[in-house]
Amino acid sequence: MNEHLTESRLYREAVRVCESAARGDLEPRVIHIDDTDPMATLAHAVNGMIDVMDAFVRESATSLEFASDGKYFRRILKGGLDGGYVRAADTINTSKEQMGDEAVRLEEADRQRRELVEDVGAARDVGGQLADATRRMQEVSDAIGTIARQTNMLALNASIEAARVGDAGRGFAVVAQEVKSLANQSSGRNQDIQETLSHIGEAVEQTVRTIERVWAVIEAQVSRERAA
Repeated sequence: MNEHLTESRLYREAVRVCESAARGDLEPRVIHIDDTDPMATLAHAVNGMIDVMDAFVRESATSLEFASDGKYFRRILKGGLDGGYVRAADTINTSKEQMGDEAVRLEEADRQRRELVEDVGAARDVGGQLADATRRMQEVSDAIGTIARQTNMLALNASIEAARVGDAGRGFAVVAQEVKSLANQSSGRNQDIQETLSHIGEAVEQTVRTIERVWAVIEAQVSRERAA
């Protein structure tokens, strides 16, 4: 290169600015450019290049800072950019839009999961209450069965006593027979209730076990997320 050019102040300044840019410092510029100097065009070109680089880096940093805070609306402004910078800005902006859409989907999925946790929690409570109610109904049914058996026994004893006293106990025998009949009907109906309750109880237990498994999976997932 011409020795006069290498000794030019603008040449040395341009080299200094380019070296600073290579180190990541985009602040320095070639100043006091004498347009009569043969290196003036180079100096202006270096400043223009650094200006575009600085604008792109600042816009990219600002846009990505917004994205790191969950704000995906801040796009890279392409004013003053050209060529590869515009393509890079378009790529980043498109990626941010996709990130924003994915964030919305994840937020919706998280909302649905929270609702699922609430629903499963409510289902656990209902399942527990239903199981308790079924057990209480079973206890009531057992009591009805006991009363029916005791009534049947009393009717049998009454029939025996009526037969022992002969004609004098005939009317009482009729009443005892009706009581026995009612007791048998109660016992039969109670047996049906017992079978129905048994089926209900099995269904409730299966439902409760299923809900508990789902709840365990949800709790494990929530625990992993908290740990992360």
